[in-house]
Amino acid sequence: QRIGAVRQPAARRALLVRQPVVATYGDRYAMLLPDTQARFTVEIDFPNPVIGHQRYSLALEPDAFAREIAAARTFGFAHELQVLRARGLAAGGSLRSAILVDEQRVVNEEGLRFPDEFVRHKLLDCVGDLSLLGLPVIGHLVAYKPGHQLCHRLLRAVHASADAASVIVLGADNAHPDVPPAEHSL
Repeated sequence: QRIGAVRQPAARRALLVRQPVVATYGDRYAMLLPDTQARFTVEIDFPNPVIGHQRYSLALEPDAFAREIAAARTFGFAHELQVLRARGLAAGGSLRSAILVDEQRVVNEEGLRFPDEFVRHKLLDCVGDLSLLGLPVIGHLVAYKPGHQLCHRLLRAVHASADAASVIVLGADNAHPDVPPAEHSL
């Protein structure tokens, strides 16, 4: 944001979701639904009372990413930390970059950045996972208890269904009739 943006001469493309696509993993699900903009709705449900059940929905409009989800940190559980470190994982993690939760509280002295930071971070993960498609997505991702493996299954389902989505040129005549070019600034 400090550097700014430069208009590019190439046409901008996006993936337009035309039909619902669903992926499941145990009791979890993720689906992409047709919509006129990029929208995310994520729901989590953890047995830990500090996190519990949370739901968050966001239309990914200009500035929404930075304002609503970019600052949402990943999180982990105190009882899992030693096992992760013994396996060589979480080596770069700290209380500045992650939230540590024990059975009763958030361990970080400063607390949470948002009251629902946990679900916002899961939504942030979903945005990142969808970015692996290489194009902005015009559609509504609805996910219950998402994770990277579930999102990967969803991306594979999108690729496997020839009619579920199509690549469009933003602002071109072949764009979705309900999506004005101005709404394509993802």
